[in-house]
Amino acid sequence: MDAQQVRALIGDFALALRERGLWSDGEGPAADLARSNRAEESPEAFCAWIELMLLPHVAAALAGTQRPEPVAGFGAAALATLGHDPANAALVRLAHELEQALKRPEVASPLDEALARAESSAEAADAFYTLFANTRLLVPLATDEAGAAVQDDAKQFAPLTVVVDDVEFMAVFDSPERLQDWAGGEIPHTVMSGMAIAVTLDSAGPVQVVLNPGSGSEKTFVPEELAALRGQLTKVNDDLWLCAAGNVPSEAVQQVCAGLSEVPNVQAAHLAVRLAESEDGAGLLMLAFRTAGKADDALVERVTTLCTAALTGFHLELLFCERDEHAEAVAQAVPAFYTVV
Repeated sequence: MDAQQVRALIGDFALALRERGLWSDGEGPAADLARSNRAEESPEAFCAWIELMLLPHVAAALAGTQRPEPVAGFGAAALATLGHDPANAALVRLAHELEQALKRPEVASPLDEALARAESSAEAADAFYTLFANTRLLVPLATDEAGAAVQDDAKQFAPLTVVVDDVEFMAVFDSPERLQDWAGGEIPHTVMSGMAIAVTLDSAGPVQVVLNPGSGSEKTFVPEELAALRGQLTKVNDDLWLCAAGNVPSEAVQQVCAGLSEVPNVQAAHLAVRLAESEDGAGLLMLAFRTAGKADDALVERVTTLCTAALTGFHLELLFCERDEHAEAVAQAVPAFYTVV
């Protein structure tokens, strides 16, 4: 959705209705029919419905920085009601253009799929929350009059929030396309993992996080849910916070396991995320390995090669107990995904 285009279409509609003499100003039988949801009874009633019901609703949504609802079938309804009269051609064309402008893009993301499965079982719900915690998300930022991102008193980012019925909401998105569609164009934003967002909001009051608003696959996280996410964190020290790695494809994990099964002396492997370590906000994957005896350079090189090949695209840190700092902390924080019985 291009918000500027939608605003222009609202103005074009108003102008076209006035030029056709179909602007009712809320008066007359056509306006009464429109208010009683009988807009299809005449072209005049349909145009009064556009004037009195549709355009104000769309304009109000834009003014509240919300994405207006789609109007599927609006173009066909305009053609059916107004007919092929050349005098109404501009109105029919505008109806089709507005329908397309408000159409939601068809985007299917891993979070969409996990959310759709979340109600099927407790395990599926846990999988969704873990994936959200580990997914890099785009967070719109509050801006000043010049359109630049503002900072709070602690020089931290200030997210864009909206207050509805005394409840403060913060929107986050899992793709640039969804962010731009919601905002109607480019908007200052930052990138953070879901877990980092939950931690950042710990002292921000009862803010509710809305994932992908306007996408048709929305999810609202209430403060209690964000607190539960924070409860999954393990604090090793002030610089090291760990959580389970839910953003790693199972195929990649299976590939690592298959490779480790051919490496002598590797007894167990643990996989965690080091919170907010990577530049993209998704966190740094930390793999800790227990070995039979101290890991020599050849073993380390072999394990590094197979993990790098299986986990392409991830930021990795490989640690070996009795050799590397924090390896034992990772092993204690998360269950092993690979063990030798």
